[in-house]
Order: sequence, then structure tokens, then C-alpha cells
Amino acid sequence: MAVAGLVAIALRGRRRPSEATDTEPKPEAVVAPRVGNSRETLFALAGLLPDPVLVLDARDRLVFANESARESLSLGDADMDEDAALLIRSADFIERLRAIRRDPGMVRAESEVVLRRGPRTGDRVFGMRATTLPESAGFGPAALAVSLIDHTRLRHLERLRREFVANVSHDLRTPVTILKGYAQTLTEDFEVMDDSDRLRFLEKIRRNTDRLHGLLESMVELAAADDGTELSLKAGALNAVLRDTAEMMTDRLAARGLAIEVACDADDAFVEVDPMRFARITINVLENVMRYATGATRVRITTYADAEGFHVRIEDDGAGLPDAEYARIFDRFYRAEKSRAQTLGGSGIGLAIVKNLVLSHGGVVRAVPVVPKGFAVEITLPVAARPVPALVA
Repeated sequence: MAVAGLVAIALRGRRRPSEATDTEPKPEAVVAPRVGNSRETLFALAGLLPDPVLVLDARDRLVFANESARESLSLGDADMDEDAALLIRSADFIERLRAIRRDPGMVRAESEVVLRRGPRTGDRVFGMRATTLPESAGFGPAALAVSLIDHTRLRHLERLRREFVANVSHDLRTPVTILKGYAQTLTEDFEVMDDSDRLRFLEKIRRNTDRLHGLLESMVELAAADDGTELSLKAGALNAVLRDTAEMMTDRLAARGLAIEVACDADDAFVEVDPMRFARITINVLENVMRYATGATRVRITTYADAEGFHVRIEDDGAGLPDAEYARIFDRFYRAEKSRAQTLGGSGIGLAIVKNLVLSHGGVVRAVPVVPKGFAVEITLPVAARPVPALVA
């Protein structure tokens, strides 16, 4: 049941002694505690609720906002008795409020309203319900209790689901279509094809099978990271993991014309990582460089520590990214250069896996431009408290 409805029922359910019927039992041994006035009851109930609750008078002036509403909508004591339409700053909210005033029968229908919060915080989506309060509530005639249930995360997840389905469908359809075409041609024309054509077609089938297998493996890995895969943490292993992974990737990078440099000398004795998972982080970042770092000739891996934690930086000297793309580079299925990704087999999942695995380590990851040119992934990990050396007597 909606928050506003619960509040109204609680208020309406406070029957006056004169309204009791003769058929109702009159217990003698138990005396009910005296309840305060309706306004205090509303304040107490609304204060317990996690969702924003507002009370507006007949002129739509704000007369009450619970703690959640104050935090979510940036309201304070100075906003009391002000026009709610000016405080909430939402065309949807204003339109909904006016519709309820025109037709009181609409109060119980829920509708979504979007609150414009600016470019830094982003818009928020709320399910809005309202109910008329009785005059006994102490707010005068035609007062409204309005509840706002935050749907922002739900809508975000729905958008991710739609994007996921669309991207997976596309990325699966492409290699499957290619496999079907080459297999059909081999089946129909096998006898008339020469050996070189047969081998070429089989190589195409193998390559697209590998691409399909890689996509499915990435999806499984991303799902595992989402589920919070248990880590086998080990202190003092990070620098060695970075060096070993770089050495393993050297030949693959060289085949793309990329040299790799490793300068991992910071003290990692108090940093705990899962070696296998952090190797996957490093591989995914390096593979991203191979696919998208246009014009890059060098990749450099460095580590350093400061007051914020232990930092791993993997940078290249390629063309970098447009400014607008840095914020989205870790989104699932996001590819800065889709045509290049299709040619090189990129799925757009690799850096999403990086983000999830870094978060599972308690760290943060971000993408930053390199001056004068290039792109860097910076990972910051927490550092365990260093033991205090014992005092020598």
C-alpha cells in the first residue's frame, strides 16, 4: 500500500469516543494509552518512513516534509509555507498536482514524475501518489499527503537490461550469421572448391567461433563478478602479478606494434589482491589498448602509493578519447569505436569486468587522458594498516 494511503488510514482510523457503536466490546481491565493530536501522529508516522512524504495545504504550500524528503529534495525549515511547485522544480510534479486538484478522484492513481537535479547529480524518477487528508488532521480543508517512491535505480536497471538484450542479440547474431554462411557454402560447394578455398572458409569459421566463445566467456565472467565472486586475497603479490602478466602479453602486444614497459617498484606489502583476478584486470586493460588505442606504440604500467592508497596506472600513447566518452568507458557493451571493435572482435564487456573486479577489491577505477596524448586507466586500492614498530627499551 502506498505511503500516503497508510498515513491517511492511520489518521482516519482514530475514531472519536462518540463514534463508538453499542455493539463494540468495552474492555474494563485494559485502558488504551492516550494518543496525541492528528498532526503529531502524522509527523511520527512519516518520520519512520524511508520514502519522501510531503503535506501540502489547499494552496499547495509546503507545510510538512519528513526527513527523507528533506534529504532527497534538499528542503529545509526555510521552505515551509512556500509554493511546492517552486521547491520541487519538476514539470511532471506540477502537472500531476494540478490534475489532482481538478479531479480529486485521481488522488489514488500512481504516476511517475521526473525531478531535474542538474548535470552533476542527474535526474531522479519518483512514483508519486497523493491522498486527501481529513480536516481533523489539523492542516485545514483540501490538504494533501504526497508520497514519492524513488524509481531511479529501477529505471536505470531497466535501461541496462534493454541495452544488454540489444547488444547481446547483435553481438551473437553477427558471428552466428557468418558461421552459417560459410558452413552452408562449404556444404553445398565442397566438391567443386579447391583446397585453398576450403582452408580459407574453415579459418573464417574458426575465427568467428573463437569470437563467439570469447563473448560467452566474457558474459559468464561478468555475471560472476556481479554476483560478488569470492576472492583469494594475498598481500605483497600485486607487483609480481603485473610483471608476470605484462611478460605474458608481450608477444601479443608486439604483434600489434606495441612495446610494453613495467615500472612496478612501490611497496605492495600491505596491499591485498586476488592474483588470478588482478591478472584478469590487467589483461582486459591491455586488450582494450590493443583494440582501441589508435596510433599507440607503447604501453606503460606503473605503481605508486600515497595517502589515498596504492595506485596502478596503465597508460598508452595513442590518440586517446573524446572527453564525453571517459565517463562511459566502463559501461557494459560500450565501445568507443564500434567499427574497429567489430574488426578486432571487441565485445564492450572487458572494462565492465575490470570495474566490477576492482570494486570487489574495495578499490576504485577511472579513465583519464594522458598529456600530450594517450589514455590511462588508474586503479586505486585500499592499503591495510601498517603495524606500529615496537619500541626498543
